[in-house]
Amino acid sequence: MSPVLNDDILLEIFSYFKGADDYQFLRTISLLSRNFCSLARPALYHSIDVSVDHPEGPDQPGDGEIALSQLCRTLDARPMYAHLVRRINFVWTNSGADERVVAILRKTRNLRYLGISRRKFFPAVGEVASLPPAAFLGENPMSYLRELDITDPTLRVEDVFCYLRIPTLETISINKSDHPSKAVLYPEDASARQILAIGSSAWQEVDSRPDSAKTLKLLDLGGDSATISHESLFHVLGTAKRVEKLRCKVPGEVVPGDYIHFMLATNIHTSLSPGAISQSLRPIKDSLVDLELDDFWMRWPGHDQSRLDLSAFTALKRLRVPRYCHIFAPSPHLSRNGVYKLLPPSLESLTVIFDNDAGFLYRTRAELHAYQTRPVERSSYHWVTELALLKDSRLPNLETVDIIEWADYHHWAEHDPNYCAVEYTSSEFRLPDDEALLFATAGIRLKIVLRDQEAKNNEHFIGIC
Repeated sequence: MSPVLNDDILLEIFSYFKGADDYQFLRTISLLSRNFCSLARPALYHSIDVSVDHPEGPDQPGDGEIALSQLCRTLDARPMYAHLVRRINFVWTNSGADERVVAILRKTRNLRYLGISRRKFFPAVGEVASLPPAAFLGENPMSYLRELDITDPTLRVEDVFCYLRIPTLETISINKSDHPSKAVLYPEDASARQILAIGSSAWQEVDSRPDSAKTLKLLDLGGDSATISHESLFHVLGTAKRVEKLRCKVPGEVVPGDYIHFMLATNIHTSLSPGAISQSLRPIKDSLVDLELDDFWMRWPGHDQSRLDLSAFTALKRLRVPRYCHIFAPSPHLSRNGVYKLLPPSLESLTVIFDNDAGFLYRTRAELHAYQTRPVERSSYHWVTELALLKDSRLPNLETVDIIEWADYHHWAEHDPNYCAVEYTSSEFRLPDDEALLFATAGIRLKIVLRDQEAKNNEHFIGIC
């Protein structure tokens, strides 16, 4: 095949080029241009992915190790290539790569996306991050960075504040765990599992992003092993200043010295306080549009009987929360009514997740399988019908309500003498016709999914009360 592409056309093609993954495309283009090598090399630096695993031995570096070293040498020899880089994703396990990663980040000033995944399974007690952002932000302010995705079990609150102050950032995702499906185990000090640990309990305002900074479209403080205290969340959001979507664990403080395998719960040594959550969210009450609070595998010693009050949030449209933020317990002795008072008029979508310790309906274990064939106590879900009855006056924008009981996982309780495995299935529950008509008339789509339970190997399971 004779070369037919002139240089201008080839450069135009490479202006849309995202990376070097499409080898067939590169091979075809190389056959159509006499100057492919000289023109393609800069384009290949637009997107860089390097994964450095543990080497086979001291004299046998892996492919990722070789690629990282080669990248460092190339950027040293040809600094102009560093200015072409728009996207970098680094994944590494051995600390020997830290200095080279920092050296590269000091040079790549035009980044739009930065992914950092420092996988270290057992950080030492009191260990600080060996890749602090100050190590490269001092020389490279990342003036064009739009998206940051970072995984580092040694991340500190100071590091998060440094990243938050990058004015062009629109998306920040932070994970303390080495892998989204696996919580890091700390052999000596599990308190390090807290994503942000601020010693002061003072809830004063903090330095925030400049007024000219972009609004954060997403601030994700999630991760199965990460929790955050109320005070820490308040300070982080105060620094962020404007956040449209927030995703995080329900705030709480991990029991010092207590660490549990990821299949079990994380013990929190402070009582659950939805009221404190409301206060910690206060800095972004006028910008928050979408809020997701997750409580997967978390246990609290108690509940202070407060409720999550978001009625003053002026922009909130979508809310996904665990049931105890608004509803206390499965007992009919504690009222569930009045949830509508806690929600803002701007709300369009509400999702409430019920954990294993409570159900949407008042019911005992013996009644679990029979709830669809016997009369249902309407008082147990009157808080839901209130949403339809009072839509016009309190929630004029509400369009969807989803009630979901956890039903898609196995629960293992090896630490319990009544060890068992429980498998859940789910089924949809329908309100009586007259109440279903209320939602249809109000223009609200209601979906209620309840769990069914089949215990295996043990009849003493007490997961639902």
